[in-house]
Amino acid sequence: MAFEVKVYREVTAYQAKVMFGLSWRQFGIAAIGIPVVGVVFAACYMLGQENLGVVLTFVLAIPFIAVGWVRPMGVPFEQYARYAVEARKGHKRFTFYQRDPFAQRKEGTHEALARTSRKARRRYGAFEATN
Repeated sequence: MAFEVKVYREVTAYQAKVMFGLSWRQFGIAAIGIPVVGVVFAACYMLGQENLGVVLTFVLAIPFIAVGWVRPMGVPFEQYARYAVEARKGHKRFTFYQRDPFAQRKEGTHEALARTSRKARRRYGAFEATN
């Protein structure tokens, strides 16, 4: 006999805070990003180009922030970016099939997922990625 325990979604999405209120991922990105951005700004400051240094600092910080803190639909940014590029440049093949109006809808199958709305498929994909 097995016990079943319901685990709520917010518990499964929990990330341990390691240091300074940051997760391991955020802490690692900050440990790499701060010195890189600092060296670029210091080099521009030494050359007398403080305004250029501010702009370059801002531009260089965007990828670090995206990878460390942005999680669209609960998916890590690099995985989401891969999905987005594949969706934009992937094969655009649409197949037509006739649906039997008397057939039972099989929940949890690919056929049932194909007949659902785009919003429902996105929610299902985000749920599967986080659980």
